[in-house]
Amino acid sequence: LETVVKGHMLADAIFLPDPGNAARKFRDTEVYFDTPFLLNALGYGGEAQREPCVELLELFYEMGADLRCFAHTRDEIRGVLESFANQLQTEDTGVTLGPDVLRNFRSIGYSKTDVMMLSNDLEKDLKALRIRVVDKPSHSEYEYQVDEDALCEILEEGVDYSRPQQISRDVDSISAIMRLRRGRRPVRIEESGALFVTTNSALVGVVQRHFSDVSKASDVSPCLTDYT
Repeated sequence: LETVVKGHMLADAIFLPDPGNAARKFRDTEVYFDTPFLLNALGYGGEAQREPCVELLELFYEMGADLRCFAHTRDEIRGVLESFANQLQTEDTGVTLGPDVLRNFRSIGYSKTDVMMLSNDLEKDLKALRIRVVDKPSHSEYEYQVDEDALCEILEEGVDYSRPQQISRDVDSISAIMRLRRGRRPVRIEESGALFVTTNSALVGVVQRHFSDVSKASDVSPCLTDYT
């Protein structure tokens, strides 16, 4: 129930802050999703977790957004699935990312082979959700760069990460979103050009504070939670 409510909250928060804007559409905006959200959207955590995520994806699509996944996020999902596949052979429950997924895999009797087949079919399954996997943009255009070292530092201080790799991938994602915006400072989500949707509310808070210090407070943050 909590997951379903969160999905509806996001729909209200993003698309209907003002009832007069109900018909507003996205314009040339790509929406990228983080690993925990996609684990659930793909159904790995069970139907109760999948349904609100798919509903949100449908809403984004119907409003004209282009659904995307960074290649490094795809690689992280594959790494998570490989970890789960190995843990299915043990009684280890010390999972730091996607514990609901591992419990679901165990409850339906998945074997290591079953999970590795999910990994092999990952891009096909993402495509079925209308999500296209793309590489992050290059760093060739200097004027659109952010200070990734500074961003990494504030994330280390403000977000409780369980693994160092999670920090670097979040930095990659946020930095890529800013490059995709090419210097634009949008005040409307549907005209933001690029947006990163994450389940990590702490990440969103830190990023919003960081970029509000270097831009107008009214600018759309590069990332939002999936239930803000």
